[in-house]
Amino acid sequence: MTINELLYIAFILYLMIMTFGYLFKIKWLFMLAGLLWFIPIIEVDNAFIVLVSSVMIIAHGILGFYEPKESEF
Repeated sequence: MTINELLYIAFILYLMIMTFGYLFKIKWLFMLAGLLWFIPIIEVDNAFIVLVSSVMIIAHGILGFYEPKESEF
C-alpha cells in the first residue's frame, strides 16, 4: 500500500466519521476524527503538512469540548 492510498483511506474515514458525528451530535466522534490527523504527521515528510495536521488535531480537541452558551438576555 502506497502513502497515497493510505491518505485516501484516511480521508474517506475522516469524512464518514465527521458526517456521523454531525448527524447524530456525538462529540467524541469529532475527537476521534482528530486522531486520523496523526497519519500525515507520521507518513509525510513535509513541514507544512505536519503543521496543518497539528493545528487540525488541536482544532478537533477544541471542537470536542466546546459547549455553546445559553443567552442570558
